[in-house]
Amino acid sequence: MFGVTVRRLVLEDVGPLKPRPADPPAKPKGVLPFDWRVVEQVRPEIDNFDPGWAGVVASITALTLAVAGGPRSPIPQKQIDDLVRLLPDGRMVTVDAGHFVHATEPDAFIRQLVSFLDA
Repeated sequence: MFGVTVRRLVLEDVGPLKPRPADPPAKPKGVLPFDWRVVEQVRPEIDNFDPGWAGVVASITALTLAVAGGPRSPIPQKQIDDLVRLLPDGRMVTVDAGHFVHATEPDAFIRQLVSFLDA
């Protein structure tokens, strides 16, 4: 769809990429509540990211809401705040739900989403 503009963007419990040594995790034993193949595909991109990513983030013109998962999340919440600061029109809300905000606290997530989209 050429010419379509995103006017609002929602990010869920994600922070900016930070340099770190590649240390791929081992697959946990047992049945997983997510597709491990996604981890295998995404992790190399996270560990060896394009250094120009911050410029791309800074060029996002859409009003952006970052929904942080709070202290139960494995994502350092300061990193989410750092990402929001890179966005020209970003804001952050916290729902104490952990990393999967939409699944752990769906009502609170939807309230934040509706409030943001209706504003």
